[in-house]
Amino acid sequence: MQRALAQHAAYCLALRECGLEVTVLPPDERFPDGTFVEDTAVVAERAAVSSRPGAPTRQGEAPAIAARLGLLRSDIEHIKVPGTLDGGDVCQVDEHFLIGLSARQFPGVTEFARQLQDRIAALGRAHNFVRPHGEDSAPTMGPSTLRALLTELLNPYPALDEGRLTIEVDDLPIDDRAATPIGLVFHELATNAAKYGALSMPDGRVRLASAVHGDKVRLTWEEQGGPPVPGPPESLGFGSRLTEMSIVRQLGGTIEREWSRDGLRVVIEISKSALSRP
Repeated sequence: MQRALAQHAAYCLALRECGLEVTVLPPDERFPDGTFVEDTAVVAERAAVSSRPGAPTRQGEAPAIAARLGLLRSDIEHIKVPGTLDGGDVCQVDEHFLIGLSARQFPGVTEFARQLQDRIAALGRAHNFVRPHGEDSAPTMGPSTLRALLTELLNPYPALDEGRLTIEVDDLPIDDRAATPIGLVFHELATNAAKYGALSMPDGRVRLASAVHGDKVRLTWEEQGGPPVPGPPESLGFGSRLTEMSIVRQLGGTIEREWSRDGLRVVIEISKSALSRP
């Protein structure tokens, strides 16, 4: 019990140090395993959802939290039976929300859950690279540029050190708004290349290059030496739809894919102003 209380106090302190106002509610003895509101409510700038945790011992907790939340705002939606939602499984990325699935409760989604964790980790690396830092936490690779960000994101792949993955990208400034979709797109491309594409073969190669024409930035991802590509897939998977949303909807750009027998070629065009605020 003392350890749980200490963890709770440390969590509240961390939130306050981030400049947030923390409201500690009186303990509710009916729900001894309830510690944080995040499991029973999802609150964003323009929406609030009273969730319904999957654990039966906590499902009665949500109405109590919703009543308290109702004192602060009126736009509250509610998860209805038989639906369930744990707030801790929700991740907000700009205007979009990623919803996690519990691999323990649903063994069939284990692989999907792992992929989702990898995506969130990639987004975290992108955000960590461009966010404001103190002297001790600043990245060691210099200013926040497109080239440096992509190098940081792709650094975990051995092909980069082996020279089979090359990054020939301009040092264009990039901020937190663009880092999220850019990080997500190239995480997806690199993951697929390592699993199914050029980086899955010993002699496979990937070249990532950029070209600047006025206000337009063209990024080209080109794979060679991988397994033969029979042609475009019959339908786009979740990751491909996510990259489409990232480039087109969030950055106002375009993305084109070409499935030649030599390998996948992806061309992305965005404006400089989409990469960094004036």
